[in-house]
Parts: sequence; structure tokens; C-alpha cells
Amino acid sequence: MKIAKELNNFIRFKELDQTKKEIIFYSEDEESFYHFKGIINYLTVDFNKKITYITSQSDDAIFAKDLANVDVFYFNKLLPNVIKNLKAKALVMTMPDIDLFHIKRSKYGTNHIYIFHNIGSSFPVIRFGALFNYDTLFCVGQHHKVEIKKQEDLYNLKTKTLVDFGYYKLELIKKQYDAYNKKYDLKNNPIKNNILLAPTWGKNSILNFCGIRLINTLLGMGYNITVRPHPMTFKKSKNLINKLIKLYGGNENFILEENISSTKSFYDADIFITDWSGVAYEYAFGTERPILFIDVPQKVINTKYKELGIEPIDINLRYNLGKVLKLEDIDRIDVYINDLILNKDQYAKTIKKTRNEMIYNFGSSSKIGADYIASLIEMKQ
Repeated sequence: MKIAKELNNFIRFKELDQTKKEIIFYSEDEESFYHFKGIINYLTVDFNKKITYITSQSDDAIFAKDLANVDVFYFNKLLPNVIKNLKAKALVMTMPDIDLFHIKRSKYGTNHIYIFHNIGSSFPVIRFGALFNYDTLFCVGQHHKVEIKKQEDLYNLKTKTLVDFGYYKLELIKKQYDAYNKKYDLKNNPIKNNILLAPTWGKNSILNFCGIRLINTLLGMGYNITVRPHPMTFKKSKNLINKLIKLYGGNENFILEENISSTKSFYDADIFITDWSGVAYEYAFGTERPILFIDVPQKVINTKYKELGIEPIDINLRYNLGKVLKLEDIDRIDVYINDLILNKDQYAKTIKKTRNEMIYNFGSSSKIGADYIASLIEMKQ
């Protein structure tokens, strides 16, 4: 059925007027939409631009959305051929690694634009060369510009356009959290001892490194725990997921959250626990609540990252957003939790100050991105 759908989409795509294919957004899955949404709204409503949206998730929720001036297509197997032959003026993606594997750049002079989907440092956590072949990068903050420019100098790369953009998804989280907070009056509600454990994926994640010990300790202290694994954990570590279900499935104080599109646990948590996951910044900067970081080894995908001679911003940033718990102190985790709860107002001040210093255009990033893309179209016309 997916093959038939893709072929039908390919026929529709070929027949689509080229004026509707000048601006194209590509999404690996429906999560990308939450990085694109604001820009798409500005382009289609304020600038009255027509765009094409390509997704590789056959049941992507965007198919059910009624978006004016947006044509949506599903491509998976045919995606390399489609991307390579695009005659678009702008292709916007959150997918790194273009031109490194099967997805190649368009051969028709398209401006390939990358939107970061992680607020922290990029160079340790994506493959070496993952961003080398983009034309334009929408940077979250000054740290991204420093990292990219250093790589261009060090590896003699072409100079890319670096746009002072920001992080729209963070703005969306802040807006949703404020509405949720107002509806449920979280500030004045009593502490419910709700813990949200949301680690990254891979061998150094909390779940793989010390998950059982941590969960047992928290349950033994009387906390309610919601575990929100990374989507890749469900795909790559099914044995681990099954083990969690077997051990805790019958415990009324334990929830394994499989639907990460739900935001209730994200906003209702009294304490957020993670490791090196980028979701920490979304939670802290979006809700202005502190984080408890478990000090597992740092996740590194690019083994050459130290060549830049730059310390990843994540290392010291953790201490601005909450507390860091060493593995040997897990048995004393309640002390750290109590400190975060008792001093949450002071942490909130530090978090807001850090957000304002670190994130470009908080509250207006979408207009910045849309202005840049629209100017590209006008310039090429």
C-alpha cells in the first residue's frame, strides 16, 4: 500500500505546477513539522507563498491538516530521485548528512537550508561532515555560528550563509506550557512528586547505563515516574523496552509513555530528569523549570569533534539549568530533587537569563526565517 501511495504521489508531484515547487520543506517524520510550522505560516499567510511539503512518514499527521497554499506529498523509496531533481529555489530540512549517503543535493542550484533541531552544540552529536554540504544554516544562537565558522576554517570548506534564526519549537513549547499552566494552575498546585525521565538514546543513555537502578531508587522513595524514551529507543532497543514493561508494567506508580506527541507529562512533571538529551533545553527554556542531569558519559557521534578545540556548550550549560548528579550519588537523589523544588524560583531567573543570552530572536524566529526564504525567491526572480 505504501508503494502504491508513493507512486500516486510521484505522479501528482510531476504534474504540480513549478510555481508551487519553488519552496519545499522536507520532513523525515511528523516531528519536523514543529520546527517548520511558524515559518510555513508566515510564508503562506503573510507572504501568500505556495509551498510543497514532502514527508517520509506515510501516516504523517500533516495529511489531515487543512493548510492553505500547502501541497503535501509522501516519498520514501523515491526520495533520492525526487530531491536530486528538484528545481526549487529553497529546500528546507532538519535532516543532516545531505550528500554523504543516498540523499544527494539537487543538481539544479537549489539553496539547501538546514534548521537545527537541537539547541545545544551540534558538532559532537552529528556525524563528521553532516552539515558541510548545506548552503544556509538557520542558527539557534551564537554558539552555532562559532562552531560552523571554525569548521569552515579548519577544513577549508565553502562559506555558508549563517542566519541568526532561533528555535521556533521552543517558542511553541513556551506558549503551550503557559496555556497549560493557566488552565491547571500548576504554580499553586501542591507538589505531586511526579518525575519525568526523558533520556537520549544509545549505549550511554540513562536507560542503558543506570536506568533500572535509578527507577528502583525513585520508586522506593515514593515518587511517581513517567519514562519517556527517545523514539530511537523504541526502534533500536526493543529488548530494553520489553524489560521495562516486564519489571514495572504492573506498578501503579510507573508509566511508560509511548506516545511522545502527548505533552501532558512534559508539562505536569515536578522534576525532569535526563542525561545529555537536547530535550533538556526545550523543557528548561520552555517551562522555566530546572533539570536534574544524570552524569553519564557524554554522547559523541563525531569522534573528530575535539579537532575544533572548542568545548561543547552543553558541558557548562547544564549547571545553569539545574543540578548534575553523579552516578555514585544516585542513592541521595532525593536531596537534589528537594533542592530543585525548593529553589525553583531562583532557578527560573537563571534559566530565563540564559535563554535570553543564548537563543536568537525568542518569540520572532519564524518571521526571520520566512523573510530570508522570501528574499531568496524574490532575488532569484
